[in-house]
Amino acid sequence: MKRGVLFAGVFLLSCVIAHLIFLDMQPRFSTAHTVGIMEERGRQWNVLSVSRVRKADKNFVVRDNPDTITAFAVMNLDEGPLAFTMPAPQLPLYWSVAIYAENTDVLHITNDKGGVECVRLTIAPKGAPALPGFEMVTAPSDVTVLIVRATMPDRNDELEVNALREELLAAKLVPAASNNKDSLGGCS
Repeated sequence: MKRGVLFAGVFLLSCVIAHLIFLDMQPRFSTAHTVGIMEERGRQWNVLSVSRVRKADKNFVVRDNPDTITAFAVMNLDEGPLAFTMPAPQLPLYWSVAIYAENTDVLHITNDKGGVECVRLTIAPKGAPALPGFEMVTAPSDVTVLIVRATMPDRNDELEVNALREELLAAKLVPAASNNKDSLGGCS
């Protein structure tokens, strides 16, 4: 009887430990899988790309809102800190800038509700200094993800959609070591 209880206790403890390891590792595996697919499609690290208008049944990202235009970058901070700037878009009904760690933890969110005129972020590993006038986002890992979302007022209005894409294209993601103010875009 004692052996059975001991076996059941060890088995239960092993299951709990395995579950906790899975919960910790699964988001990292998902991020690595997504990054692998993006590399296969020719996307580069530390480059911000703006999407086209999507159809809900063709989305790469599960449940991504088809009424948004998204700018996306997978960042490798192993090459050094990055600087992100973006003038606040004027057209969308809603916009946000979010930065996620490799394990999908949310590191930072800025959105239109704060009255922000320009988003200025330094994204870096622990111990790196922020650029003057930039908010610091400290990443726990070298791999981080930046997503900018903007809701289209009317996804069927091609002129409005193109104008919103142009606003998102004003966002810049450059090495923080770059001292070239022109590389930081219109709100440096």
